Amino acid sequence: MEKPRADALKDGKNVSVDTLPAYVGAGARATSFMLEYKVDNILYKVVFKNRA
Repeated sequence: MEKPRADALKDGKNVSVDTLPAYVGAGARATSFMLEYKVDNILYKVVFKNRA
């Protein structure tokens, strides 16, 4: 999961990451996470479902 961003950093590119949890109902456990990251101002979005 982290390798593409680590490789971009090693190549001297600008990398920023933001993780956004999503909740359903009043539960304290996130049902999914959206990872938004930029490599040299190109935006990428990846969604991970939180499975028990």
